[in-house]
Amino acid sequence: MFRKIKSREYPIVVADFVKHILPNQKADKAFQANEFTRWDPANASGYMTATIRGMAPSKFIFADVEMCLQAAIDNERPEDMEYFQKHYDAGTKFLNLDSNNRCINIGHFLNNKISIPSNDYFIDGDIHKVSKDKNDVYSKLPKRLRLAFDEGLIAVHIYEDATREELSDIFTNVNEGKPLNPAEKRNASTSKIAEDIRDLTVSVAPILNHENAKWFDKTAVNRRGMDDFVAGMFFYFCFGMSSQIGPATLSQLYTIGSTEEKYHLPLFKKRFKSFMKYFEGEHINVLVNRNSIFDLWIIYLQLKKDDKKELNQKKLKSFIKHYAIVVGNLLGDKTLHERLPIKDDASFETMIGGKQIGNLLKRNQLIMKELDVDKFFISIDSKRVITDTEKMVVGARDEFKTLEGEDIELAKYNDGKSYHKGHKEPHADGNPSTVDNTGMQTAEINLKLGRNPVKV
Repeated sequence: MFRKIKSREYPIVVADFVKHILPNQKADKAFQANEFTRWDPANASGYMTATIRGMAPSKFIFADVEMCLQAAIDNERPEDMEYFQKHYDAGTKFLNLDSNNRCINIGHFLNNKISIPSNDYFIDGDIHKVSKDKNDVYSKLPKRLRLAFDEGLIAVHIYEDATREELSDIFTNVNEGKPLNPAEKRNASTSKIAEDIRDLTVSVAPILNHENAKWFDKTAVNRRGMDDFVAGMFFYFCFGMSSQIGPATLSQLYTIGSTEEKYHLPLFKKRFKSFMKYFEGEHINVLVNRNSIFDLWIIYLQLKKDDKKELNQKKLKSFIKHYAIVVGNLLGDKTLHERLPIKDDASFETMIGGKQIGNLLKRNQLIMKELDVDKFFISIDSKRVITDTEKMVVGARDEFKTLEGEDIELAKYNDGKSYHKGHKEPHADGNPSTVDNTGMQTAEINLKLGRNPVKV
């Protein structure tokens, strides 16, 4: 069903906007086309100059949080109530749907972080000269120019009873003149998947957008290319290499309430964070193509799921070197390989550029053939700790003393909080969860020890 949304529109001078709206607005990340960069100095300076000259007509579009919340309550929409209540409780009066960069940079301009071009400005019949590093920032501008900025008109449009889903539609419609790419459209989705992909991308941006890696150019970063990459990793986590990734299949993946959202997403987040720890050192920048990370992600999933193997963290750096040698040698080999269902044969160098099923399957086959899995990966016991019955065996064997030789308080032995089942040799290093490899420790000592071996 389509309906008409209530809204109000009015002009407001910059000085009143700065006083009443700017400090009370916030951008929902779903309505930010770009997460990692802002306007460059030329963009920002140009907008301030246009405002002074009365030539900045673009609307500032917001949603009134309190009014949208009340509409959600009146119409008994629980999900909308939760969404708007969250922003209301955070003190946000206006959700910024389109003007986030302008708002940010108006604040920067007022704080003298942005200068306007050196030139002669003709204002109200008089010429005012602006010179670089002399009077080109807000507090030092000629008085009449400063006043012209303060009195500049901003067109404000505020929606009053929109649903959360309708905010996404408004954001998309606002950007019709500068069409959103598929990743930007998915980002505006109301699904939990969209929120988590966005947050995960932000968390690994220092790795994916490292200045020495050059995996994503400025345009890709600006237009959620990294989000698209992480979304692809989620897609293959859910469906494997036998499914073809593309705008349509990824869009379908973002369906609210889907099986992938309910069941796959929590485990993906855990696996993704564990996997990306491989790349916290800058040595990963040796890889020339971001799809080498994608290939390693698929290998990581295969080994973990099928063989219960994990990368030996003690050999992390040497493994990355080994992997880089494997990839480098394959890039140098000009042999043409069959890559079904794609009809024409291609070299590894050609195949590394795409995520078509044929390319992924063949790259995986060629890499796995050369990768020394046994040297760098260890088998992890699927049994995380011993059972409570085995715990009694350990207690009796050690006369109810901790690994450090301290007497255990028998009344607290099984309370689940005071004493932990500690591995003598770390489980994460491929050691088993057996009676022989277990001893009791106080919770404090066990948590402090982490994955380090016990020293008695």
